[in-house]
Amino acid sequence: AMLEEIEARFPGTVKNGVMDRREGGRRVFSDPQALRDLDEITHRRVKAEMARRIAETGKSRVVLDVPILFDSGIDRLCDLTVGVLLPREVSLARIMRRDSIDESRARARLDSQPGDDYYAARCDVLLHNTGDQSAFEAQARAFWEKYCK
Repeated sequence: AMLEEIEARFPGTVKNGVMDRREGGRRVFSDPQALRDLDEITHRRVKAEMARRIAETGKSRVVLDVPILFDSGIDRLCDLTVGVLLPREVSLARIMRRDSIDESRARARLDSQPGDDYYAARCDVLLHNTGDQSAFEAQARAFWEKYCK
């Protein structure tokens, strides 16, 4: 299954039946081929699981939070795609805080991801989070009123 494939490609990253995300991130975010290999192992399975869960809800609307939306093909499950863009320094600080990693490792992660132009060309709607919480909440409310009610 998936964890066995990950462990075969990235020995030492699966421990006690769980992927060590820190170790996996260390290996793939500085090596584009390693990241492509991990994506190949995971994307099809993630897409299939999300499709299953969406169908299982029986709901007419479902919100998905998917960092790899377009690369994984999960966007094809969506009627509307929304991108949230942040200034690079805000993203950098959040990654460092969330994952307890240093700036160079956080920059390597950011550098492995597409830039804002990529999302601007693919998303149906863009929200801009400059770090001002109340301004972002106003954008999110306006989005909700327009598309989700």
